[in-house]
Amino acid sequence: GLPNYGGVNDPRMGSLQDKDSPGHFGHIELARPVFHIGFMKEALSVLRSVCFHCSALRVSRDDLKFKMAQRLKNGQMRLQAMHEICRNKKRCAFGDAEEMQRSVDELDLGLARRSDADEEASRGGCGGMQPTFVKKGLKIEVEFPASEALAGDRKRQLSALEVYNVFKNISDADVRALGLDPKWARPEWLLVKVLPVPPLHVRPSVALDGMSRSEDDITHQLVNIVKADLTLENCIRTGESSHIIAEFEQLLQYKVAALFDNEQTSMPQETQRSGKPLKTIRQRLKGKEGRIRGNLMGKRV
Repeated sequence: GLPNYGGVNDPRMGSLQDKDSPGHFGHIELARPVFHIGFMKEALSVLRSVCFHCSALRVSRDDLKFKMAQRLKNGQMRLQAMHEICRNKKRCAFGDAEEMQRSVDELDLGLARRSDADEEASRGGCGGMQPTFVKKGLKIEVEFPASEALAGDRKRQLSALEVYNVFKNISDADVRALGLDPKWARPEWLLVKVLPVPPLHVRPSVALDGMSRSEDDITHQLVNIVKADLTLENCIRTGESSHIIAEFEQLLQYKVAALFDNEQTSMPQETQRSGKPLKTIRQRLKGKEGRIRGNLMGKRV
């Protein structure tokens, strides 16, 4: 009945007995990154705008449509515009052999005295063929062109780790071109690698009969996430086959998604032992009985 250090009720997060302190957040470092269900659309837009192989923008900076998109000051509108320009590009635009050779010649002759920012902005790409991406529930499916695909591996499920690695290699100049600010919103931050754990005052446990306590639904789900994460970490450490690791990655993805919203049509609900669905973060906030309309707007002041 006592809280463990390193557990979901870690004493360092604060005590329920201390009514004056709101407590402190903890965090869980996940064994593998997972998609954040609130940012799936944005992650897909970025994925379709950059090269899958070298993470450079798919479109040339000399393109008229690119220059028009860069005039948009609103980041969200610029990302939408860049997505529309890049999504149908079948090849990485920087793969122009003449342009790349000219850059090499300039460097050899000592003509290129560029700043780091200019160098980053005009970084050469690979000219690789681009796959297509389709969102299916909590998964992203990738389909490679016939010329690029290996035998029997043309269409498969894309792991969040692969997406994370593509996003991590996008240059700051390209991040700005997509309408994001690299200081506050790097593309890889659209995925969950470290999961915040709210303090106990957000999810208080209730004493039932002296010794036993009934935990809050969010605590139940955090325990489920820790169990799934430890299983996945163990599989990676012992060198299990890739399809077994992929299954446990998908399980962790499902558990984290259920913490945010336990009423998604694409997945079964997480339940208590009695079979009653858990009320997780979205269920607390939304609707007439939720925090906003029920507790905040409903106050008679």
